[in-house]
Amino acid sequence: MNTTKSFIENYNERIDHILTLPSGTHSVNPEKLEQWINAQASDRRRAAAGALAKNIKYITHKDVIASCATLITKMYNDVEKPILETKPFAWYVGGKDKSSYFIALLCYKYVKDQGLLIAERSETI
Repeated sequence: MNTTKSFIENYNERIDHILTLPSGTHSVNPEKLEQWINAQASDRRRAAAGALAKNIKYITHKDVIASCATLITKMYNDVEKPILETKPFAWYVGGKDKSSYFIALLCYKYVKDQGLLIAERSETI
């Protein structure tokens, strides 16, 4: 289970490296993509996977970081349910091997850099 302590330790260990990862255009490996399409369980799923494959767009780290900033800003300023300074909350993140965990690390950096209220705990979902 991911705890707040392990999340913060992981953040401290990884965020500098994450921010130095290359960001730019990157093409999809066509052989791996074809393998993924063919690995689908039915003709219908293979057709859907093929349609998805035709519309893949590479998103740079810069794009991801900007999206995280936009998302966090909207969350903290949500008119219907804003994150209040007086109310503790939990931040739910995926396992360390999931992309949601990577996104959570980027979002956490933005929250810290902006001086926003930081969750009292994080929990794996």
